[in-house]
Amino acid sequence: MGNKLVTLGVNTDRFEYESGSVLSGTAYLQVVRKQVKASSLQLRLIGEEVTVVHRSETTHSGARHGERQREDIYESDSFRFWDVNVPLTHFSSGVVEPGRYEFPFQVPLPPHLPGSMNCQDGKSHCSIQYTLSIHLAGVPMGSAILPNFDTSSPPRNLTMLPRSEIIPAGSDFTIPEEVFSINTCCFSKGTMMLGAHLDRTMISPNDTLEIEFTAQNDSTVAVNSVQAIIQETVEWMANGQYSESVTERVVRSNVDSNRFPELQRYASLPSDRYFGQQNYSATAHQQSQKRYMTLQIPKKIRFTHGTGQLVTVRHSLTLALNTPHGCCTTRPEHTILLHVQPQSQVAATSASYHNSNNNNNNNIGAQLSASPAPPHPPATAEPMMLPEDWSGTAITAEVVSVDENIMAHVFVLGPANKTSPPSAPPLA
Repeated sequence: MGNKLVTLGVNTDRFEYESGSVLSGTAYLQVVRKQVKASSLQLRLIGEEVTVVHRSETTHSGARHGERQREDIYESDSFRFWDVNVPLTHFSSGVVEPGRYEFPFQVPLPPHLPGSMNCQDGKSHCSIQYTLSIHLAGVPMGSAILPNFDTSSPPRNLTMLPRSEIIPAGSDFTIPEEVFSINTCCFSKGTMMLGAHLDRTMISPNDTLEIEFTAQNDSTVAVNSVQAIIQETVEWMANGQYSESVTERVVRSNVDSNRFPELQRYASLPSDRYFGQQNYSATAHQQSQKRYMTLQIPKKIRFTHGTGQLVTVRHSLTLALNTPHGCCTTRPEHTILLHVQPQSQVAATSASYHNSNNNNNNNIGAQLSASPAPPHPPATAEPMMLPEDWSGTAITAEVVSVDENIMAHVFVLGPANKTSPPSAPPLA
């Protein structure tokens, strides 16, 4: 901690914490040579969205010659959704005597904090970030400007995971079968049917998602494949009018339609059938069956964040029958929203969509277990760089356990609000 008159630092027991869990760590305070005036030592926790949107403007540098120049402009913004001061100790005499002090603490985190994230697109970027620091309150203004007098510790980054909601029993989702009229360049070619059933819509990194689908081709148009895509869209804003977005296909799976007889096209259609009617498939050459796909969710997928002021993260699943000829031919598809969260337990085992009578054509993809992935391994924080002779020479206080009611005093700051956050009520 050096030889400064006052030096502060803070350490946490872990790098990662889940929203709703208990943040634990130690605050360090060193005072050398003489006592200093202060009323309390406080822990400050901040959560905020930070955005930068890059744009370019063309400027005219010379009226006579009409020269033009491109100017880079960076629109930056931030929104503090969580900002709270927690008193760790009060100095009843108004001074801190020389010495080294350690203050272990346990702070319950609010249950609905969004997860840490970041995203970049060229020179534009956004993040949801958390920092914690400690500072001395009630320090005389003259002392705070001395070069060897730290009134606050450097902010320490903290990784936050959103809270895992227990997946309730019966959380499966059904996409009703829908009959699509198939047109090629405005000419009707028959119909196709597509429906699906998902075992759940809440997924996690390293998870698997099973899709049961039914499909029928009653047209003269070929189906190249059955396609499932999970798409992630990150959007952010700055200063109310500038925005940026990044869309990425995080999962893409194609299954060859040749595996499914019911998806083979007609060579020609009987003249007595009226194209586009929903009863058109009643006399199909091959009736639809239940088929299956298994999607592997990547480890690096972001968590869904739909309540942000400046940043949102959305996920969707699109199931489609791929047809040829691009935009000239109808492409039957369904799209639903998904929610990505840390690995959670399932309240009750949902019904399996496989049975012993399924043949290889019905079961597409690996037979992966639906059991939860192992939890995150413990993430131990690196120790602070303390003086070599620190060990055994510090005065260690009792663990400060903060009451949940204190942490309920959350001060939400908007982009235009520059006031300081209030302190939480004093500890008993």
